[in-house]
Amino acid sequence: MTDSHYSRRLFLQGAASLALAERLRTIAPTAQAFAKQKRPMEARLAFVASCSMRGDKIQAFSIAKDRWTHVDSVASRAPSSVVLHPGKHCFYVANEVDSFRDLPRGTIEAYGFDPASGKLTLLDRKELSLSGINPRQLAISPGGDSLAVAIHGGGAYNVFPIRADGALGDVGGIFKEIGSGPRSEAQTAAHPHTLWFAGDGDALLASDSGSDRISVFHLSRAGLVRHSRVDTRPGLGPGSLIVHPGSRFVYVVNELDDSLSCYRFDPTGQRLGEELSWIRLESGVGRGVKRYSMTMDEEGRFLYVSAGDAISQWRLDSASGTVSILQRWRGDVGSAAALTMTGDGQGLLLLDDARDRVVQLEVKRSTGAIVRAKEMARVVSPKAVAIYAC
Repeated sequence: MTDSHYSRRLFLQGAASLALAERLRTIAPTAQAFAKQKRPMEARLAFVASCSMRGDKIQAFSIAKDRWTHVDSVASRAPSSVVLHPGKHCFYVANEVDSFRDLPRGTIEAYGFDPASGKLTLLDRKELSLSGINPRQLAISPGGDSLAVAIHGGGAYNVFPIRADGALGDVGGIFKEIGSGPRSEAQTAAHPHTLWFAGDGDALLASDSGSDRISVFHLSRAGLVRHSRVDTRPGLGPGSLIVHPGSRFVYVVNELDDSLSCYRFDPTGQRLGEELSWIRLESGVGRGVKRYSMTMDEEGRFLYVSAGDAISQWRLDSASGTVSILQRWRGDVGSAAALTMTGDGQGLLLLDDARDRVVQLEVKRSTGAIVRAKEMARVVSPKAVAIYAC
């Protein structure tokens, strides 16, 4: 499928399921929905995805102050991403698999949960479009009507409608990406990486580490349509991205040259502007493709980037978008699989998959500096986490 031509079959398939996307509201992106609240939030439940030789699963923990208690678990094949619905008691999981029912495609799962007990219920399991394998990242539209999927192995994006009960409809939007990059070890084909809804609701930013490309899509009756794109310098491998709360700047980790870029963003025109800054991360990890994770505090003052056993903290200038290093923290951490803010936005959660645990990092409010770490739960090879707060 090209940027602007869609088959009649896909148009009809996507029209009904994505009609709700026209009603998207102007609110914060799902990944920041809880952190953006004005009143203090209290974390209640944590949902952790884990993959290991002992079995793949989603585990639920209840949270009482700084103590986590395991309350439930369900089997889930190769879960790689977990995202909470902004208004329903449910969440969605990407299964990073390359076959389902003897066909080359990955799957997406929908789970409901009891907010009091944490009890989990499988609502639905849907297959991706054909040849859409190894999905790695999910994003929910701000209105909660649609789920977007970045399909790393299949070089494509899918969009699923979310029903009133939280279950998923059949795939209703498909965008096939093309392209490659100069790095033969990681860029022989397009590899969609990270998704983020921004701006006034229907702008979906997407990085592609395989084709050195950052795109801005929007949802419409025709499906998923690319509005604009930026081709980065060859060989950067743009991966994790995050949008500043003011939606004027986008920060992107370039996984193949270990750097951080800032781009200007126009949410009204749905366009990514010029690269404002580029800075070396000094990850301390060896040669080859790095695994980075990135998160930002709720006020957009500080950016945290993890790589290997180190976390770097950066100050953000809200006027210019530029970054400056504040701290390089190395605690008792084996390897950071993921990094995110806690449910109350006052600290960080780090998934240490080398030492099989979830770690909470206390952050000093005034400076954003990491001051100490505390183990919250033992989880074999944790990969992703989502926090329910109210």
